[in-house]
Amino acid sequence: MTIRKIEQEKIILLVEGTFEFAFFKAIFSNNLEQNILIDIAKSDYAMLSKAMSIVSYWGVKVIVVADADTTDDLRVIEKRDFIESMLRRVTTNDMFKVILVKPSFEALFFRKPNIIEKMLERKLSEVEQERAKYNPKENLNNLFDITDAKAFFEKIDKEIVEEIRYLDEIQEIMAFIEAKTSVEA
Repeated sequence: MTIRKIEQEKIILLVEGTFEFAFFKAIFSNNLEQNILIDIAKSDYAMLSKAMSIVSYWGVKVIVVADADTTDDLRVIEKRDFIESMLRRVTTNDMFKVILVKPSFEALFFRKPNIIEKMLERKLSEVEQERAKYNPKENLNNLFDITDAKAFFEKIDKEIVEEIRYLDEIQEIMAFIEAKTSVEA
C-alpha cells in the first residue's frame, strides 16, 4: 500500500488472505469507483495493527473482515469485542466496521447451499453440508481447488456473485460503505 493510494481512499477493506482479496475483487467489480482499497493482512495481529494505523494516522475508514476461527458464539463475540475495543482506543465507532465470519471466511459459500450447488452443478451431500459447518475451508478446497483464488473467482458467474452479495455479512459491509460514501458525497 502506498501513501498516495491510502490518502485517496475513502474506505480500506482489510482481509486475511488472497482468497478473501479475490472474493471482494469479484464482489466489488462494479463498485470500485467508490474508492475502496482492498488490502491483505496475513494474521490477526497484522490486521489489527494495520487497522489501528490506518484510522489513527491516515484518518481513513476501515472494514476488518476476519475469520472467527471458532464455531462458539461466545468466543466470536469476545473476539469482535476485543478488536473493536482496540480500535476504539485510537478512533471513534463511525470509522470502522468489524465483520467476523464463523468459523472461517469460506463458510459464506455454504450459507445458502444453492450457491455451491450451482457452482458444482449438483446437490451437496449431507456429509458435505455437515463438514462445511465445522471446516468450510477444507470442504471448499475438496470441492474446488481454491489454492488459485483468482482462477476460482473467474469461474463464478454474475448470477452467483449477485446471490453472494445478499448474504448477511456482505450486506453489512455494503451498508457501511454506502453510509460512508453517501455522507461524504
